[in-house]
Amino acid sequence: MANTKLFKFEDLGENFAKFYRELGAGNSCSVFGVQNSMRPAMVSNIGKRVLYLTADGVTANFVKEQFELMGMKTSLFPAVQDSFLYKRAQSNEIYVNRTKTLFDILCKNFEVVVAPIEALFSFLPSIKDFSSHVLKLQEGQNIAIEEIESKLVEAG
Repeated sequence: MANTKLFKFEDLGENFAKFYRELGAGNSCSVFGVQNSMRPAMVSNIGKRVLYLTADGVTANFVKEQFELMGMKTSLFPAVQDSFLYKRAQSNEIYVNRTKTLFDILCKNFEVVVAPIEALFSFLPSIKDFSSHVLKLQEGQNIAIEEIESKLVEAG
């Protein structure tokens, strides 16, 4: 975890101190009435892995950049556009980013996952299904291209 503590919650008043204590106890918390620009700074002080939900994709991209500027390992979990009108024009980049983020979560290779709320509405595989289809390749490894194709097709 990056050492990005910008302040002590206790110094900001009792409400902030209570928020910090609740998080330390492992309880889920939501923050209301705090300026949007202050929220990432608050999250950077928590010292635990966090799912940061936003109202939309534009805000999610902006917040992700803020966390990265603070030196935090951040993954973006974008929403999928399910409208048939967009299917032809949509690139696979969204699916690649979603898969990468799921892999980061599986490996606990993140400090913050940023997602627009609509990203959680689409189908997500179970941890067992996802992890069973992870294909690990190593430099110098010999593997038949047909085997890779077969595993990728099986994984969808």
